[in-house]
Amino acid sequence: MRVLVVSKGSGSGTGASQAARYISRRKSDEERREESGTNRLFSAQADDLGHHRANQLLGDGHTPQTKDILHLVISFADEKDFLALGEDEPARNEAVRAITRGTLVEAAEQINAGDLRWVAGIHRNTDNPHIHLLLHRDYTDRVSGRVKRLKILPQELRVSWEKAADGERQIHPGGLSQTFERLLVEHLERKPAQDRQSHLAPTSKPTARQVVTADKELQQERVMLGRALLAQDELNKLVERRDGLVNFGAYRRYHVADEYGQKRRLSEYDLRERARAKANRLMANLNLGLSVSERQELRQSFGQRELEQRAEQFAQVRAARAAEQQALDAQMQRATSSAQPLLTAATGIQQRYVAQGKSAPTPWLSSPALTYLQACALRSEDVKRWQELEGIRAALAQERHTPTRTDDEVARVGAQLFVAQVALQTEREAATRFDETRHLRRWVVRADNGDWQGGGKVSLAATERALRWEMDQAKFVGARRLHWDGEKRVAAQNRVQELMAQREEIQQQIAVRQQEYAERIARQTELVTALQAAHAGEAERYQTTGQLVPSARFTEAEMRTLATHADRRGDSDFYRTLARLEREHDGRNYPADRQPLPERTGRALARVVMAEVAQHEAVWQLQTLREKRDRTDVLVREADGESLATARLSDVAPRSRLARAFPAMVARGEPYQAVVAALAIHEQRLSQELERATATRAVLKAVAQSYVTQFAERYPAQPLPRPAFTEQELQRLEDFTSRERNPAMQARFAAYHREASVATYERASDMREVTIER
Repeated sequence: MRVLVVSKGSGSGTGASQAARYISRRKSDEERREESGTNRLFSAQADDLGHHRANQLLGDGHTPQTKDILHLVISFADEKDFLALGEDEPARNEAVRAITRGTLVEAAEQINAGDLRWVAGIHRNTDNPHIHLLLHRDYTDRVSGRVKRLKILPQELRVSWEKAADGERQIHPGGLSQTFERLLVEHLERKPAQDRQSHLAPTSKPTARQVVTADKELQQERVMLGRALLAQDELNKLVERRDGLVNFGAYRRYHVADEYGQKRRLSEYDLRERARAKANRLMANLNLGLSVSERQELRQSFGQRELEQRAEQFAQVRAARAAEQQALDAQMQRATSSAQPLLTAATGIQQRYVAQGKSAPTPWLSSPALTYLQACALRSEDVKRWQELEGIRAALAQERHTPTRTDDEVARVGAQLFVAQVALQTEREAATRFDETRHLRRWVVRADNGDWQGGGKVSLAATERALRWEMDQAKFVGARRLHWDGEKRVAAQNRVQELMAQREEIQQQIAVRQQEYAERIARQTELVTALQAAHAGEAERYQTTGQLVPSARFTEAEMRTLATHADRRGDSDFYRTLARLEREHDGRNYPADRQPLPERTGRALARVVMAEVAQHEAVWQLQTLREKRDRTDVLVREADGESLATARLSDVAPRSRLARAFPAMVARGEPYQAVVAALAIHEQRLSQELERATATRAVLKAVAQSYVTQFAERYPAQPLPRPAFTEQELQRLEDFTSRERNPAMQARFAAYHREASVATYERASDMREVTIER
């Protein structure tokens, strides 16, 4: 190993951290000390920091506490590697700063962190040059937006030791050491090419960043533009989080105690859905012979009562969201104040070049920083920004006389392309399923007073069925009888107007959802096209030199994204692919004895349970269709040949006594034939869904059994991990349990739900048999 990253004790006590002061004031070898006489610190965007300013950056505007800091030391095994980084001490220090920044960018990507706060200082007071790195334990998760805390360095990043069979001590360097060493080697390999370029231009005066131009002012402008890009990206992420909290705050989950006293991550939407489902269950158990309006009024009464019983939970969720909003506003204000000087300077540079009729110079960014910015653009699905950064990457690679990407970066592009392709396919399948079932989906409609929350949920099919009934009741000569009561006809006419407005409202919501699917598919298509072009160019370069293209290397965040897509698609083939990728990922990123086997096993067991739920639901849907074929709503084309409407077989079946007595002798009209054809297509689709659910369950059982066997071999004395359900799965499991009529099956799934809400990895001894063998 050429580099080793180890943890250093952060000190005891609960007061303000003195680590930054220690790093800044520590005496160095006089011959190797920088001109300032102190060890100036650096961060992700700043170079010349004193310990006061470093503490402000590290503590996000406040001096950090000792307990909040992880103190790491990155040490060179041989001083020769450090000396080879530059011709003098400032050049070597500049190279170390660039490598450190690249290492932290990749570390943040690996743990899915959005805002790692760190400062570091270079020490030359020993024969082994080393960097003291201070890392704040708190960071924001990029997916959930929640603040998480590093109690210790994640297992996949830290150094570990073990004894071999012969008693020798073996060191596993960990991801952080490996990343720093890889970037060090890449920097040293690029250096000869840069040196040759400097000999071709003997009149140029190399800077600390080893550029080919002697214009120091130009180089400073390029560095400023690069730093402005990074600062703008951080602001964009905060804006995205703020907009998401404003627009989708009702769907954000927070830890609250549910009605059973169990800690759960719930949102306002979850609480409303639970109240609505409870009201529907209460109504389903009533058989009072009420009218439609009376049942609706009673359901609303039940729903309001359930909402009132959850008032304390609503208050907890809203308080947590308000606190998050307040913290985010403060963070955004600090980030804006910090970034504004950079953004203003960058804007001034660009405007000056535009006024001179010139193009602004290419921003100066390290390759890891470019990779990080492009990854952020991919997460935001901003194809234009990704392509702009790709142009910067190509220009800098040509200037530096280096390949556009390193082997590791090519592997990352391959992974990003695969994830984008999977996302595109998932969106297409979801759009297709939506088009097939949009008339059966239930939509929120406003109450009579215009309140969205007070309204119910109703499908387009139910609305059109009610509309046809009321339109018939509004006529004097109805389809089956005369309607003599004028007051009832007037009431039916008023109801027709209400239902027509409700149908239009639902159709608008359907159109909006279809547009959203179309826009997402278009963005994903552009993204896949851009990534395919980049990956194809890299593959051509490797083929020219007779080398193999590096295989895709996924991050933990991307593996979670693939798992989410797999759960949305429910495709057996893709689940096989996911299982293979998970094993390859774990084998590449974790030592053999430290792979996340308990987490994988728990998730695999949960997927088996949810696959059984999906299979039962598919059976229900098919049985319901066959039992209630005449009363099943399907989509058919109207007489104009363009519009779609819902219809039932009972609505178009012949009604005369002769036709009912001799159905085989009566010719069926076009409306009847259209409904029959639509029912046949619907039944075929449901049969295919059942086959797919059955195949998926078989694959997931095999995958889970494989993990269970491996877990039992590695941890023979430990109980099997409990199925690890997501919050959405827990909600679906609860709904399924409430609908299940088989007492034994209902008790089993209720046990899954109850155990999932209590402990993280406690499991009954019979779980192997219950989950795998059933």
